[in-house]
Amino acid sequence: MDQWLNVLREAKRGNPYLSGIGAELNLDELIATDETNLTALRAKGKCPLSVFQRFERADMVEEYRSMYNFLSCDAHSNIRALVSRHFEEESSDFNLVLYKDEPLESFDATLDSTAGLLLEASLETHKAFGSNHVARVDALLAELKTLRAQR
Repeated sequence: MDQWLNVLREAKRGNPYLSGIGAELNLDELIATDETNLTALRAKGKCPLSVFQRFERADMVEEYRSMYNFLSCDAHSNIRALVSRHFEEESSDFNLVLYKDEPLESFDATLDSTAGLLLEASLETHKAFGSNHVARVDALLAELKTLRAQR
C-alpha cells in the first residue's frame, strides 16, 4: 500500500510519466484514504514484510538463500555481480572486461532452478484446477529429472 501511495503522491507532484493517473483519479481523495488506511494498519502493528519474510511465508527459504540471492545480485549490480561480469584473473593480475563472453554453462544453475520452480508451480496449479494436463506436466518434470541425472 505504501508503494502505491508513493506513486499517487508523485502523480500529484506532476510527474509527466504519471499524468494519466492524475487525469483519471481524484488524487487528493485517494491519498487521504490510503494514508488513513496505512495509519490504521500500522496502529495494529501491521507493517510491510521484508523480502525474506515473504519468502519465509511462502515456505521458500531455500530459494531465497540461493537462487534469489544470485538473481538479486545480478539485478542490483552488487560488487559480486560486477566482478563476475567484468573481471578476469590471470596469475597475480586481473583484466577489466567490458563485454565478457559468458559460457552457456554458467547459466545452468539458474536455468535448472527456474525450470524446476515453474514446472512444480504448473503442476500444483493444474492439480488445483482439476486440469486434464497434469500428466503432461508430470512428464516434463520427469524429463527434467532425467536431464539433471545426465549431468
